[in-house]
Amino acid sequence: MADPGPRTALFVLPALQLGGAERHSVLLAQHLDRQRWNCRVVAFRSGPFEEDLRRSGVPVDLVPAPEGAKGVRRTASAVRDLLRRHRPAVVSAQHFQADLPVRLALAEHRARGGGRTPYVVWKHTYGHVGHRGTRERGMESVLGGVVSGYAAVCHTQVTYLREHLGLPTDKVRVVQNSLPAVPPEGGRAALEAALPGAPAGGPVAVVVGALRADKGHRDLLAAWREVVREVPGARLAVVGDGPERAGLEAAAAGVPGVHFLGARVDAPLLASGADVFVLASYNVECFPYAVLEAMAGGIPVVSTATGGLAEMVDHGATGLLVPPRAPRQLASALVEVLGSPGRAAAFGAAGRRRLAEAFPFERWVSEVDELYAQWAGPGGGSA
Repeated sequence: MADPGPRTALFVLPALQLGGAERHSVLLAQHLDRQRWNCRVVAFRSGPFEEDLRRSGVPVDLVPAPEGAKGVRRTASAVRDLLRRHRPAVVSAQHFQADLPVRLALAEHRARGGGRTPYVVWKHTYGHVGHRGTRERGMESVLGGVVSGYAAVCHTQVTYLREHLGLPTDKVRVVQNSLPAVPPEGGRAALEAALPGAPAGGPVAVVVGALRADKGHRDLLAAWREVVREVPGARLAVVGDGPERAGLEAAAAGVPGVHFLGARVDAPLLASGADVFVLASYNVECFPYAVLEAMAGGIPVVSTATGGLAEMVDHGATGLLVPPRAPRQLASALVEVLGSPGRAAAFGAAGRRRLAEAFPFERWVSEVDELYAQWAGPGGGSA
């Protein structure tokens, strides 16, 4: 029998904007075995990652974004059209905004005689804030039958997925995130250039993440007041944007050395130029790419021990972990690292080794490749 060639793997995202889940899909679409998979990306909105995908030869389909109940149905119809056209062997999605219309599309596709298409839902969350957990439990009760498997990105997450979202344990697999352990060049110069009007020379802490409440930026600002008393001239670069920005900027008024840089396509480069990377999240955190990027850059990490962060950071070896919602302990950890350049350098070097040895990029790609093949099975669509 002739070799049918690579089968289609369809990745669905709400947008090709900067973010960890988005980066996850982009890396997979670019690096899965092309002798086995013809990867395509579907997004509801464009963004900086679209150019990266097209440049690497990954096709991108843009469909209307779901706005309101009718918009969700319209998006689902557009996704169903792509299912008919591309006949994917496996479909995966990130974020609730993509997951819901994809499930609707798959259910309708099957009802119209299109067959059952294997579907993988990537879970990047550990604990939801507000209504989101209830919303996801409701979706599972109605449309859980179209899902072939759930892919978690850290081991700590599994209990939450099983006990709080009610997902079947036999459908959950864990594949910890990864990226190449290759540090970018010129990070410090780029970081200094991005800090407008700031005097060069003092140590710099960088935080990268959406400006949402659960990311703990207010706790970090409270901690930073103590840090600058102990480490005069220290600067904090806040990279990211979101609904909390105006409130955070107001809270930072009068706090020395705090700079809000907004969302940046060069965030990994800026982080690689820091003296310490910090993350103060207290919820909805699993295996963030921002921390992996700091590790790749050889930067020590100070973070809360939330979700999968304790799986990433080897406390006392690659950085320091503190409890969530504990600004004083966060401040002490930052002062400890910023006040000891030699120890900070050892942390950073150990972090880069840990990324390469504990979470090697090639193994990550291979594990996902095999999982997709298992979920897709011997049949399915082809390119």
